[in-house]
Amino acid sequence: MKLSKNISESLELKFSKLARSMDKKNQIPYSLGLGEPNYFTPNFIIDEAYSAMKKGYTKYSSPIGDYILRKKISDKLKNINKIKTRPNDILISAGSKMSLYLVLLALIQPKDHVIYITPCYTSYLPQILLSESEVEVTAFKLDKAFEIDYSKLKREIKKNTKAILINFPHNPTGQILKKNDLFELEKILKVHKKCFLISDEIYMDNIFSKNKHLSPGSIQSISKRVITIGGFSKSFSMTGWRIGYSHANSEINSKMIKIQQHILTNVPLFIQKAAAQALTIKSNHLNKFNNLMNKNHNYAYKILSDNPFFSFNKSYGGFFIFLRIKKKITSDKFCTSLLKKYNVAVTPGKYFGKHFNNYIRISLSQEHQVFKNAIDLINKFAVLKK
Repeated sequence: MKLSKNISESLELKFSKLARSMDKKNQIPYSLGLGEPNYFTPNFIIDEAYSAMKKGYTKYSSPIGDYILRKKISDKLKNINKIKTRPNDILISAGSKMSLYLVLLALIQPKDHVIYITPCYTSYLPQILLSESEVEVTAFKLDKAFEIDYSKLKREIKKNTKAILINFPHNPTGQILKKNDLFELEKILKVHKKCFLISDEIYMDNIFSKNKHLSPGSIQSISKRVITIGGFSKSFSMTGWRIGYSHANSEINSKMIKIQQHILTNVPLFIQKAAAQALTIKSNHLNKFNNLMNKNHNYAYKILSDNPFFSFNKSYGGFFIFLRIKKKITSDKFCTSLLKKYNVAVTPGKYFGKHFNNYIRISLSQEHQVFKNAIDLINKFAVLKK
């Protein structure tokens, strides 16, 4: 396999090394870098996994995934996301990250062109390049309001554009899709009939504003060319369980199943049984978590939006605030200095794209008092830097 030179192991920045060193020594009391929920996996999910193991669900199973789980995911996509689907359109895999990779492996051919939206999750570009080394890639930048400029996006699409990869609710900006976005995406796919839309919706259950999540797969006219990615990590704090899913048309799904059965075989069945239980039991944990993030977001906006050091675009979903630094200091230097002086960890914007070295990402997934103290220290630090 020929690896692209553009695939790096990680961003070995000064901040990363310092943060890892301090974290090992428990020297970071104010951590706002988390990309996972701040609560443990609910007990009813853990209990179901244990029960399933005792019942003997520890052997091989179908590479497409347990039917009961696929049926529950299908029902969720129909009832909440308004996507017309069947259990056989769902593929269970080892996390939404692997689901995305299987989609890319099944879809992308040599000389194809892929567009992905930036800023973005750090694995998007490596996954595209790992799926096909001879691929043409365009990193499309959101505008200053973190919205898609569709007139510019249309100019980037070519005859060989195979896929557009989007992620809403968005990591790291916290934006969500609006009705006009669905209308514009529908127009694009109607014109470019060989192009697919890959919609990473891992944060679909984490909208903390009064808005609702909208799925492009709900648009009937283009639904066969929309591939939806989801999972359990952000909704049920199952980040370490490694279970996610995809929804795609039968042709793509069959290719993905074929690939998965030769590299993974199946996700452990007891984990699938636990995930099915997560979609069965009614629990208030998600409302509590989303309300916490909303409370944290409102406090951060109250304190930091008045600080001339920053430019603050409100977030509506996901876990994060993406804060622009208006002064001449790189994100790496800002985060390193903040960590050294006040033991507050936030993430450099450079991690999410080369054009975002004047941004920092702040996680809302933290207990409110800890978050409040950290925001106050960030505000104080910025005042000192004026």
